Amino acid sequence: MLPCSQAIATCVVGTHHLPKDVTFFGHLDSSIVRKILLILRPPGLVDLPASVRDTLEAKCTGYQTARVTPAYLHDCITAHEGRFLAAYISGCISVKDINALVRVFPRVSTTEAGVTDTLAGLPILPTLDGGLEYLHVDPPISHTPLFYGIPPALAALTSPRPRRCLHPGLLLDAFSSRNAFCKSWRPLRTLMDEVLGAVLPTCNQCLLSQAQQSLVSLFWAHHETLSASMDIFAEYPLIPITSPNFPGRYISLKVLQGPTIFPQSTSSEVGDLAFSALQKLGAICIPNASELSITYRGSSDLLNSCLQRCVVDIQYIFRFLQHLDLLSPIYTYFDDALAEPERDALRNYVLTAVKNRISGDRDKRLEKSRSQIHTSKRRHIKGNKVLSKSPDATTGDRAHDPLETLAEYNNIIRKLPIWRVVVSSGIDDRPEQQQSIWLSADNVKLRMLPVNVQGSCIGAFLRRGNDRPTKNRHFVQWHDILSALGCVRKTTMLALLEEYLKFPDRLTAEREFTAFLHILPKILECRPLPATLRIPNAIGMLLPPRSLYSRKHALFEAVLTDEHFLHPSLQRFESELKSCYEFHSDVGTESFLFCAQVLHERQISQDTNLTTAVFEWYNRWAELMPTINAAAGDTVWKGLDGIRFIPRHASRRRILDPGFPSSSHAVALPSMVSCQEIVRAAEYEAIAWTQRGLFAEEPTSSLLALQPMLGMPSAREVVEHLRALVLISTDHGPNVNLLSDLTETYSWISDNAETCQLFLVDCQAENLFLNVDDPSSAPTWAFSSAEQLVLGARLDDGYEDVAEFLLPFRPLLRSVGVREIIRRPYERRIHEANGEGGQFRQMLNEQRLNGVHTDCILKSTDGVSFNAHRSVLATTEHFASHYRNNWSEREDAGIDMHVTSAILQYTLSYIYLTTFGDITSFDRDDLCELLQFAHYLHLPQLFIWVEDYIIPTITVESCDQLLSTAELLDAEVLAQACGDFKEDNQDFFVEA
Repeated sequence: MLPCSQAIATCVVGTHHLPKDVTFFGHLDSSIVRKILLILRPPGLVDLPASVRDTLEAKCTGYQTARVTPAYLHDCITAHEGRFLAAYISGCISVKDINALVRVFPRVSTTEAGVTDTLAGLPILPTLDGGLEYLHVDPPISHTPLFYGIPPALAALTSPRPRRCLHPGLLLDAFSSRNAFCKSWRPLRTLMDEVLGAVLPTCNQCLLSQAQQSLVSLFWAHHETLSASMDIFAEYPLIPITSPNFPGRYISLKVLQGPTIFPQSTSSEVGDLAFSALQKLGAICIPNASELSITYRGSSDLLNSCLQRCVVDIQYIFRFLQHLDLLSPIYTYFDDALAEPERDALRNYVLTAVKNRISGDRDKRLEKSRSQIHTSKRRHIKGNKVLSKSPDATTGDRAHDPLETLAEYNNIIRKLPIWRVVVSSGIDDRPEQQQSIWLSADNVKLRMLPVNVQGSCIGAFLRRGNDRPTKNRHFVQWHDILSALGCVRKTTMLALLEEYLKFPDRLTAEREFTAFLHILPKILECRPLPATLRIPNAIGMLLPPRSLYSRKHALFEAVLTDEHFLHPSLQRFESELKSCYEFHSDVGTESFLFCAQVLHERQISQDTNLTTAVFEWYNRWAELMPTINAAAGDTVWKGLDGIRFIPRHASRRRILDPGFPSSSHAVALPSMVSCQEIVRAAEYEAIAWTQRGLFAEEPTSSLLALQPMLGMPSAREVVEHLRALVLISTDHGPNVNLLSDLTETYSWISDNAETCQLFLVDCQAENLFLNVDDPSSAPTWAFSSAEQLVLGARLDDGYEDVAEFLLPFRPLLRSVGVREIIRRPYERRIHEANGEGGQFRQMLNEQRLNGVHTDCILKSTDGVSFNAHRSVLATTEHFASHYRNNWSEREDAGIDMHVTSAILQYTLSYIYLTTFGDITSFDRDDLCELLQFAHYLHLPQLFIWVEDYIIPTITVESCDQLLSTAELLDAEVLAQACGDFKEDNQDFFVEA
């Protein structure tokens, strides 16, 4: 701990003191307190860092350290008053510092003398002369009250000296509740009444002397320094009158509200004429704020605030004109009192004042007002106040609406003849005939044109005479004022088109084109859009926009003519016309179809200058029209049916054959063909070249992917092509190329037999089928009809069988009606005999043939004798039975067997060898005889063998005979086969 007697603290003046004898700065002391104390430098004030000060306070014992307080600060200023005043005069202490210092002191302080203001007795009030005045709690009777806000320039006019005026930078809020200051305060209005009232009279208008005018000049030169409202000076004549008839006369601010008072306009010819007109009508002119500023060499800010209610605006003009209208109808003033130049100048002046009123930074509010007027949602009409808002509008909205202040003048606005007629349905449309027509807004014949629509352009197409659906109408340009008034009927662009305008079928004059160019943008802004709009094409004809095309596109330029293109002067509207009226600026499905149709019609009219642009676009469809969906693509493909736009190859076949002309029996085609008249060479040329033409330029793979049916012939065309090929073959004989085409045609029809059947039905009697086994080697070709051919026919059937060449095309033959004999498949029951004892039987058979050791003779019906061995014959049931019954015959005559030699020889070979010989050389009668002989000799194996062989040979002609034979011989299998054959081929048996 430090003893209290140790002098360790150094004060701000550099002397050492004991800790108990000094006052420390606190860490919460404001900057202004620190600044003031450092300037005053009182002894015993110590400024130490907070950490050192805290350490010192902790270690010193036996006493309490002192801190800076308001009382301490008050005593320092009182003790060092001279130093304080010197610092203020030198600028070390500013008025801003005084304002901050005042807030440090509390309002009251309790001492032994009682409760008092802590500022009392301090030089704390800065004055205009740069000094400081004391704040007295109870000022003496001889004390002159202080004034605030008095400019130095007016000090000479005041009885107090300038030092009695407080500095304007002093914040009076800090003194407002201090009794000491309130007792020393006097209002400025009292001073002004004492000063100006002693010099100037208080009247609305008077003539001032030179001295008084000098005082007014002095007042305006220094009025910016006044910190008081100009209402204080409202009754003094401070505004000079500029009218030449009133020299030296002044008016007070109070009468600036009068209806006959107008600030002088800027110096211009129009302004001079307008004010000359106003003065002739009885207006009193005064200078505006700028002119007063120049005259009195002062700033115009305060003058503007003083004269802002008397600037030339719409209120002053209409109030003045309304004042005149009360005396006499307003139009009489315009017609009688004013000359034409002054009348026109005043009209322009009035309109200019209105425009200025509602322009500039009020544009947004005006747009809002227009919207409210047009929609009738927030405005209502009540009496003459058509510009007023509905009762639910707030006062704040009304104050910001520039048109709201005109509500009380709507009546006079309607009566003013200030609206020039720009076009009329009752007079000539020449401009010089309409310049002199001026009407008021309440004229029932007056109509207002749409926004930005020029009357001169409307006049070019305005209906007149017998074309006029209504009485005479006078049109004026669209105006904000007329729109806000609501008394003039607004003509929309749609109404103009329907009621007043009539466009010719063709525009010829340059004036008409200029007028139409002006009107068209307004038409495109209409909602809803006029459905009957017509615009000029390249030759001036007025057509619907949807039927016109842009010349900028290469396809349109190549195919279309001038009558299809938009007029060159309207090219800048192409995007709007496209969005509003489907104008064709790009190629779409509809425009492409139209181009193809135009090219088709040009070909019909024998136009030789045809273009391939349509097909080139069509061929690159997938590349140029990637956004077209499948449905739209189908519409294009169907719409192109029958339209000729595809260039075909000059030759009908790629392979030119000298054996016959390619044009022989081919359908005649023009140079441009349709999608239904063209054929893909690589795939379908062979089956349709006589019916369709070849592509001059092959279609792209992407196009074929989009339209796979392109170039593919129909079933009818392929059938017709077959007929043409037959005719060519008949005329020119066999040909290898014709054979190739016939083969591919037969093959295609066969593969698509079901589709082609409808067209083949009528061809049954035509010789369309090359019924030759090998046409390539045949010297001549023979064609047969479907009625002649029968599939599966045999020679003994009595029908013409289908040759080997036509057999691969069975579906074709069946679809055209070629009949077929059906034979059910049959599997043989015996394929070979057992052949037992082969070598021994072979030896016996050789002996039989050589007549060795034979002991009997068998005779045939044709007289041929055959030697045989009884022992071998007895192996059969028939001969064994006879020999058991002692059957014998004469050796020299032989046994008569009642069969032919061939049958007997085949049977003997079977008995000897037990094998089946070749019977392919036997005809049907031989087979039946062999079957009967096998049945007679009781040879079951041979019977089955022959029966199996006969069944596949059943024909239409032999079926009944074989059936009878089978029933006679009990050949059940053969009988069943004959029955099945008859059942399967009933048509042939019915025909027979």
